[in-house]
Amino acid sequence: MATFSIKEVLGDSTPRVTVVDIGAMLEGKSRYEDLVERGMAQVVGFEPEPHEFQKLTARADQRHVYLPYFVGNGRPGIFHRCRYNGCSSLYKPNARLIDLFTSIGASKNGNFEVLGTTEITTKRLDDIEEITVCDFLKIDVQGAELDVLEGSCRTLSRTAVVELEVEFIPLYESQPLFAEIDGFMRRNGFL
Repeated sequence: MATFSIKEVLGDSTPRVTVVDIGAMLEGKSRYEDLVERGMAQVVGFEPEPHEFQKLTARADQRHVYLPYFVGNGRPGIFHRCRYNGCSSLYKPNARLIDLFTSIGASKNGNFEVLGTTEITTKRLDDIEEITVCDFLKIDVQGAELDVLEGSCRTLSRTAVVELEVEFIPLYESQPLFAEIDGFMRRNGFL
């Protein structure tokens, strides 16, 4: 069976996809990186955690732009910085539930252990001037996905694909779970 790429078939007329990555912390190769490397996509990423933002900006180029904003519903919040940056969230870790797992933990020295909190104000994606196009929206913000979606209705109306992390159990206190996020997405025309 012969294989081919869309770029080989369409040549220079291949459209360039804009990926908006909210929670852009580097954890290996992103799913869309092959498109970026082939010149078929550009990324606008958001990562408010200073150390992770610094790592991202060190690799920024014409195809990658990163901004240090907390994207959400436009309201103030409290950022819970955890031992493992990838567990940090605008929602407090649900220690009672997390500590039931043997390998992640929210207690002392666990990944979800809160090392400090900071009062912040989120920005609605719809209000961020740097976002003029969004073809593919990726959201991984540790329980605050619905907050991001609520501030993104205009952006969602012109977005083709949304990839987001959802939970069936509350790893964070009061976080919206799958049913709420699924309902929101369906009301906004997504399947």
